[in-house]
Amino acid sequence: MKAVKPYLVEQKREKVIPITGTVAAVLAGLRKAKTGPGKEYVLPLDRTVARIEVKTLMQKIREISGVKDFCFHGLRHTAAEIMVSEALGRGAGLRDVMTVLGHSRIETTLRYDHSVIDRMRLAAEALEDRVKK
Repeated sequence: MKAVKPYLVEQKREKVIPITGTVAAVLAGLRKAKTGPGKEYVLPLDRTVARIEVKTLMQKIREISGVKDFCFHGLRHTAAEIMVSEALGRGAGLRDVMTVLGHSRIETTLRYDHSVIDRMRLAAEALEDRVKK
């Protein structure tokens, strides 16, 4: 994977989101709107009409995708589960996943770890195998 410059997300506190080459290519192909000097947004939302714009966007996504209950938070939840369950085995630490998700407490990140029982079973089996030797 080639190194890609992370996007900065403007919130109460600055947040850096690392992105992959595939995501960078998709973002590069989208039309961006200038909202101020040096500021470009893929989805610029005027806070006064943001709810209406987001609702319309959600309806379009649901129609095109055929997923009637689509929501952006669902994507975030799925991404969090994948990062916790798979990225940890690839050398990423729990703190790394926590930072990407923007969590300030490790307990929040651990909510997405649904594989605890499987790992507990593996640990118990490892102990059992050792005792049998």
